[in-house]
Amino acid sequence: MKKWLCKICFLWENKNRTVVIFLLVGLFVSLGFVYVLLVRNKRLNKENRLLQRQYEAVDNALFRMEEMQKTYLQYENMKKIDDIDLKTETDSILKLSSLLDDKKKIVVRISNAACVSCIQDFCAVLFQYFSGSEIIYISDYGSAKELFFMKQILGIENQVYRVEALKLPIDKEKKFYVFIIDKDLSIEKFFLPHYEQKGLMIYYLDLLKKTL
Repeated sequence: MKKWLCKICFLWENKNRTVVIFLLVGLFVSLGFVYVLLVRNKRLNKENRLLQRQYEAVDNALFRMEEMQKTYLQYENMKKIDDIDLKTETDSILKLSSLLDDKKKIVVRISNAACVSCIQDFCAVLFQYFSGSEIIYISDYGSAKELFFMKQILGIENQVYRVEALKLPIDKEKKFYVFIIDKDLSIEKFFLPHYEQKGLMIYYLDLLKKTL
C-alpha cells in the first residue's frame, strides 16, 4: 500500500493525472473487491458454524432417540410394581398403595443423578396439564434437606416421597422417568423425558390427559 501511494504522489507531481486517476480507481476497486470477499467469507464462516451446530443437534437427537428406544425395549415388559415403603418429608413410613385410589395416578420418579433441566422442563409443562392430586413424586434423595432444595428448584408444592429404589430394573441407571399407576400397582405409559424433546413431552402429556 505504501509503494502504491508513493507512485501516485510521484505521478501526480509530474502531472500524469490521468494515470493517477486510473490507479486510484483501480486501487478503490481492488479494496472494494477485498472487502466484499472478507464480508462473504465472514458470512460463509457464520453459516458453516450454524450448519455444524444444526448437524450436531440432529446427531444428538438421533442418539437420544436410539437410547430411548433401547430403554423402552428393555423395560417394556414392566407391568407391575411392588407395594414398597415410602418415606415422607417428616420421615414417617407409608405404603405406596396407600396413595392410590380408583383413579390412575402419574408417578414422577426423580433421581438425584438425573438431568436437572429435563426434570425442570417436564415439571413446568406437567403443572399445566394436571393438578397436584393426580401426581405422585418419588425421589431417591437421601435426606430431607436435599429434598427441600430440590423442591425449591423445581417449584414442586406437593409432598415428595423418598425411597432408594422402586425395585424396577431401570432404577439402577439413575434416570428421570414417568409412568401411570393404578390401585392394583399395575404400571403403563412408561416415559423418559428430555429437555430437548419438548414436542415429545407435550405429545406424551396429551396422551395421558386422554387416558386419565
